[in-house]
Amino acid sequence: MNLKEYVKTFDLLPLEGEGGFFRRVHTFKDGSVIYYALDEEDFSHTHRLVTEEVWFHLDGSPVTLVLIDPEGNEEEHLLDRSNPILVVPGLWWQSARPEEGAALCATVMSPAWNEEEF
Repeated sequence: MNLKEYVKTFDLLPLEGEGGFFRRVHTFKDGSVIYYALDEEDFSHTHRLVTEEVWFHLDGSPVTLVLIDPEGNEEEHLLDRSNPILVVPGLWWQSARPEEGAALCATVMSPAWNEEEF
């Protein structure tokens, strides 16, 4: 699928300030789950969250996540069929971009994502 197809199929909205498209799928007592779609032009810009975020690669292009720890050390991780899950620690800088084309991911945060912590 391309990004427009993911947006339509999963009823996604633009994620202001970060890039890409999302929809909250579920909020539970201790967290939240979202769909997140991105492509080479609408990707996840560098940002950090207070809470850990668990990424799941669901479909499409492999996604490269660049992480920077609080000391400034940089790591690259590839999310794909072979490595579909990655935990991003809280207070680490992160960005994500598909290798080519579009990708559909899901993320889980506990406690639930809060715009004030972005």
